[in-house]
Amino acid sequence: MSDLPPRRPDESDGATGQLAPALSSPFVHHGGRWLLAAALAIWVGVLFPAAPHGGSGLDFAGWDVAPQDVVARVEFEVRKTPAEFERERRAAMAGVAPTFDLVPSARDSTHARLREAFERLDSLVRASGRQGLVALAEDLDVQNPEALALDILDGERRDALDEAARRALSEIAPEGLVEADHVAAVQAGHIVVRDDAGREVVRDTDELVTAPRFLERAQLALPPETSTATRQFFRAFVAANLDYSLRLNAIATERDRNEASGAISAVHESFLTDQVIVRAGDPVGEEARRRLRAHEDALARAGPRDADGRGIGGFFGRSVVLMVLIAVFGTFLYATEREIYENFRWLLLLAFLAAFYFGVAFLIDAAELGGEWLPMVFVIFPVAVLWDARVALVLASVLVVATGTLPPFASSYSTLLALFATGAPAALCAIVVTRRSRVWIAMAILSAVGSAVVLTDSLAGPATFSESAARALWLAMNVGISMLLGLGLLFVYELFTGITTPQTLTEWSDAARPLLRRLSLTAPGTYAHSMVVATLAEAAAERIGSNGLLARVGAYYHDVGKALRPQYFIENQTSGHNPHDSTPPELSARILREHVTEGERLAREAKLPAILLPFVREHHGTQTIAYFLDKARKAVGERQGDVDESLFRYPGPRPRSKETAIVMCADSCESAVRAMRFPTPEKIRALVDGIIARKVTDGQLARAPITLEEVESMKTEFVRVLAGTTHRRIDYPDTKHLTATQDGDGDGEE
Repeated sequence: MSDLPPRRPDESDGATGQLAPALSSPFVHHGGRWLLAAALAIWVGVLFPAAPHGGSGLDFAGWDVAPQDVVARVEFEVRKTPAEFERERRAAMAGVAPTFDLVPSARDSTHARLREAFERLDSLVRASGRQGLVALAEDLDVQNPEALALDILDGERRDALDEAARRALSEIAPEGLVEADHVAAVQAGHIVVRDDAGREVVRDTDELVTAPRFLERAQLALPPETSTATRQFFRAFVAANLDYSLRLNAIATERDRNEASGAISAVHESFLTDQVIVRAGDPVGEEARRRLRAHEDALARAGPRDADGRGIGGFFGRSVVLMVLIAVFGTFLYATEREIYENFRWLLLLAFLAAFYFGVAFLIDAAELGGEWLPMVFVIFPVAVLWDARVALVLASVLVVATGTLPPFASSYSTLLALFATGAPAALCAIVVTRRSRVWIAMAILSAVGSAVVLTDSLAGPATFSESAARALWLAMNVGISMLLGLGLLFVYELFTGITTPQTLTEWSDAARPLLRRLSLTAPGTYAHSMVVATLAEAAAERIGSNGLLARVGAYYHDVGKALRPQYFIENQTSGHNPHDSTPPELSARILREHVTEGERLAREAKLPAILLPFVREHHGTQTIAYFLDKARKAVGERQGDVDESLFRYPGPRPRSKETAIVMCADSCESAVRAMRFPTPEKIRALVDGIIARKVTDGQLARAPITLEEVESMKTEFVRVLAGTTHRRIDYPDTKHLTATQDGDGDGEE
């Protein structure tokens, strides 16, 4: 992102695609970039060869009456809208008569079941009498079960019920019974009945005998004096023992419905070449405009096959238009983002993403999908993460305008609106996606904004709300897929461009990283020092508008070289023994120098991102190791000229970015303040001023792009943070029972 410092050629650990101006002439340097732009423009011209605004040239949008005959210049079809097609498809499926299988044995089965049921009823009466009948009536939800029991106890009345059921069953149609729910769902008015031999006959639904109809007929056979409770019992008792002889064949029915659905054509009407579309003087309503729009789209797709020969002209017209738009974007990069313009590999990635976008647009048109599937977010999101929101926003605007010149999408204002409504937020959302987990928040924001725009646009457009809701759903799916794919490919983009994104920096700040874990275990004092330096550096960097995240993570790793010989650094010496006391000053200085060079080696072995290596190399710059230089000079006495000062200087280089300069100053200030006794804000301020003044005088900050005003802001932030982290604790009473509190484990840390 833009808050990362520029990648310089001398900082690169490998090829970054930088085309050094010293190795090529301005013609080659700029010419290569224009060739890349031309290749992209030609690619789009090949994919969409028709002229940007090709067609009949008629402005029929405002016609109420046709001023002239409009004749078809090419064969074309007027296609149904998705809503029309779906409506006809459902109507065709509903009009299909369902297939029922005839099961002749079901009638005999019903006879047998009823006979057994009445035999069980007789047995119940003999065994349990009135009590058993009441229980049975309650199970069947019969009202007034006591009165029913008195009726059914009479054997003649039970025989009358049995006779009524048998008579009704013998009089039903040969096809037998069918479930009422299956008949109620039939919209065709008839069904197909198929017997065991595969013969099929058509039966009107009015002829079918459903269970309710059968039971009504059976009740007519009951004696007139039969009570209401007994009739209710009869109906429930018989219904529980019916077997249906007409059974729905769901597989055959679904097959027939699918065939009927597949037979529906997506074409509303077709026109031949030279056929009149609308005659002069005819009213031009929505149907006529629909034909005229279809004719315009057909002319745009005709390309080289167009009778007027507009294909070749369309190819060049498309390429020139795209070349102009690319030139606008290139000029923007040259004027405001020169680093991107100079890096040919970065331009290659931008060109590839744009080419991919137009390639997918071609496939979407070929598949007759909607513009809501255009992969705008897939392109813009990684651009915003790799560079910055401004570059991504300008690129999104250029792509939206370019899409508006493509024939399949030129007439769809809602598509262009949806593209910008997702592309622009994608450029801005990348600012907050500092961790990969936050991509879900960005995804929700983009989906909500894009869907809201599509839905509200339906209020002013011809599309129905249901159609717009479907488009909004597809758009949300597109956003989700694009974000996940873009995030998954971000690692590949980082490898190709040599850019380290904030997401990667955040991952390298994890204390469980092997290099940081090794430092914390072997050199715990250095590790604690690095954490405090990181806090100082981040606060100061954010104070002056630099990259706080980069400064913090760089500070974590600046002293990793001390993990090799931790005992030679005072913050790791806990026993009071200092090995430097018995070491020649030249050797001590070499050991201190090696923590820079060996730290860089460890960092490279751990595959630390290249953008973090300068923090290891530059955090001491070319400063002298003053203590041991002075010790060496005292050892030689008056022969100070015999001391080689270069042996007592760090290898450098001096800091070349704001962030490394901040870490250098934070490193020295933290170490010095930690060595102070009874630090106060005034003492800390004086110490910080002196340390940074010596670095400025020594020229250590001369190569860093940091101003004196920013240096003052940095010092102010150092004092604020250091004063807060080194505040003096209160003195506790020297009593045995407060030992834990004296160790800092109790309250009262103020």
